This record gives sequence, C-alpha cells and structure tokens, in this order.
Amino acid sequence: MDYRPALGLSNKRKLPVWKIHDWTFALWDILNLQRVRHRFEELRLRKTDDGHYVVTMYGFPMKLQRYYAVAVVNEMAYFEEDYCSVIDLRGKTVLDVGCGNGETALVFLQHGARKVIGIDSDRDSCKFARYNRDNLSLNMEIINEPFALEHLDIPHDLVKMDIEGGEALLMNYRGDLGPIVLEAHGEALRQKLSRRFHLKTVRYPHPDTWILASGLIAANKKPIPQTLRNTAYEIPI
Repeated sequence: MDYRPALGLSNKRKLPVWKIHDWTFALWDILNLQRVRHRFEELRLRKTDDGHYVVTMYGFPMKLQRYYAVAVVNEMAYFEEDYCSVIDLRGKTVLDVGCGNGETALVFLQHGARKVIGIDSDRDSCKFARYNRDNLSLNMEIINEPFALEHLDIPHDLVKMDIEGGEALLMNYRGDLGPIVLEAHGEALRQKLSRRFHLKTVRYPHPDTWILASGLIAANKKPIPQTLRNTAYEIPI
C-alpha cells in the first residue's frame, strides 16, 4: 500500500491540499501529515471496495466505518493509556458504552479482559461490531440500544463511556459507579460529574471535552493546568 502524500484539491473549497488516499491535510500541516502517515503504515490502513476501511490492530484486521477508522488513527495510544489503566483488566468484564465498531473492545480484550459488553444506539455501528466480533472470535456481547441507567445493573468491573451528551444521564444514578472512564462534554457537566462521583480530569482531547476517570489512572496522572484548559487542543500529561 502506498502511503506517500500527493498534492490535490479539497472537495469543498477546491484549495490545494496534501492527500493520502481520500484523507486531506492543509499544506502547512506537515507534522500532522507525517504523524498520520506513520500511523497508516503501522495500522496497515486500507480502503475497501465498499468505501470502508480495514486497520490492523494487534495483528487483527478490523473493518471500520470511516469515523471509527479516524478515531483509531488519532486515538489508539490514548485508548491504551486512558481505558486500560483504570484497573487491572485481567479476567475482568468491561461495559463498553459507545462501543462503535468494536475497536475499543479489541483493546480491552488484548489487555486481558475476559469479556466486553458493548452498548451502542447506532444500528450500522453495531452491524460492524458484530462483523468484527464474529470474524475475529471476540468474546463480546453487543446491545443495540440507547444507553439507559439500567445497563449499569449488568455485572461488570469497569465502565468505559463515550456517548456525546449521554453521560449526563449519570447525574440521575444513585449508586456507586465504581471504576469508570468517560468522556464529558461541557464544563458545567464535567464539574458536576467530578463532584458527584469523585472523578479526576486526566485529559483534554478537544475543546469543551474532558476525559474523567476513577481508579489508578486518576491517581497516576497529573491534573490539567487550569490556565491551559481554554486554549490547548491537546495537553500531554
């Protein structure tokens, strides 16, 4: 597979851009272009005839929709750092809320989890998750439903939650969440969740978005400096 960038025109503005297949980068964005190019090579990313993508994770070919392929390219290292440091995953069951195409389930299983229970409201996402589960023989149960607090009654050892806006439902939960790592959207909600469940902010991946966690990861990571929260896109910790 040829991952060399070539000059082309953007689809929307028709301005000159770098292109690797159908992924585009501004001409001045050389550092990000090189980073993504290396990730393409590591993941052996390729586009399928039906317009989707295959990435190789831990030696396993995962078939992904474009949105999730982008997430893996950009966030793979953070999946491991954020999601797999909360508890010792060996022999554990993970409740993966917002499981996408099953890419994070594979990360959990490769780090020792016994089983992943994936929840996602999107029918197409679950279709891809089932394909990957069956094709790769993953110990994964898939629930194609919008997240509800009742899902927390399913026996589990860790909750991972990435459902934009849906995390607000947790404010109505009266129990103890236990080990959890979640993506919170909005400063007000971040503060409420942090206070209510004693969570720590461990990363600030996008404007108005925070990764909150309990357990080992919160103890081992440094808090994000307050003065940087409104200006930095991504802060290495």
